[in-house]
Amino acid sequence: MLTPSRHLERIVEAIAVATAIDGVPPLAVGWATIDLDRAAGELVEALRLAPDAFEAAEDSLTLGGRCRIATGALPEGQAIVLLEPFTEGRLAGRLARLGEGPVALWLPFAASVVGKPVAKPGGISAGPFGSERLLAGGPAQGPYRFLIVSAPGTIPP
Repeated sequence: MLTPSRHLERIVEAIAVATAIDGVPPLAVGWATIDLDRAAGELVEALRLAPDAFEAAEDSLTLGGRCRIATGALPEGQAIVLLEPFTEGRLAGRLARLGEGPVALWLPFAASVVGKPVAKPGGISAGPFGSERLLAGGPAQGPYRFLIVSAPGTIPP
């Protein structure tokens, strides 16, 4: 188990990576776990959140994970998304190789991000923030970077 301060350090490092690559801070950080309840408890303690801070969200189909979100949980207002694998996909593979920790970042539809190469042309899928596209490039070990294309309940462009 990581210490509470190490949880926050790893999240801040992931945010810095995305901001350096994409020129815009992410709106959310995804934390890979094998146990949503335990991870929620650890992050509630580490970030001094309300015990019920994490709420159910849409699954990340691209990562193959169930999601819970704590909105505005980080010092700069970003959300944290807990991700637990439900299939043998990207998330399960990442957990097997690197263990629990930051695995994904969701970026706003901003000028600095639009036009970056996507992992699969036309590859829009459902995620915890609505329609999203997996961006290509970035560090080989992640975190994966997603562009939020549309909010839940809207039609993607």
